[in-house]
Amino acid sequence: MPDYDFKSLSPYDFENLVRDLLQKEFGVTLECFTIGRDDGIDLRYSVDKETPTLIQCKHFAGSGYGKLYSHLKLKELEKVKRMEPKHYILATSVGHTPSNKQNIMKLFDPYISSEKDIYGKGELNNGSSLLHVGRLNWIFPSLRYIISMRFFVVLKPLALLFAD
Repeated sequence: MPDYDFKSLSPYDFENLVRDLLQKEFGVTLECFTIGRDDGIDLRYSVDKETPTLIQCKHFAGSGYGKLYSHLKLKELEKVKRMEPKHYILATSVGHTPSNKQNIMKLFDPYISSEKDIYGKGELNNGSSLLHVGRLNWIFPSLRYIISMRFFVVLKPLALLFAD
């Protein structure tokens, strides 16, 4: 099983990785939203307006559980209470102990009803190895950079040809 730390991913790339993995796991298409203030909703799935599943992605790789939990308690909990979702899933780049998951479940009771609704570093690594999706997302940031540099290298000499 791979043991990615997710540190090389931007928050946006981490969110896309989570989206890809959960879509494969659940067999559904998840709604995703633009970068910026999202009111605590990164991804959403809904059969009807009454029972949406809200998914929040928190990229705290390198920060640790303490900072993640503090952020959840001080910032995210109020948003979740305001929305009152029937089902809430949390995906983080932080590894969790059973005790960590219990604390998060207590914090988000009744919105998170199972430890299985908390995806940490271990679950995401497990999913990425089984689905082969994670490897693709992991290389996307580097691949995008390489492709953009190749276009720059090709286009710059062409631009010089047409310069005044």
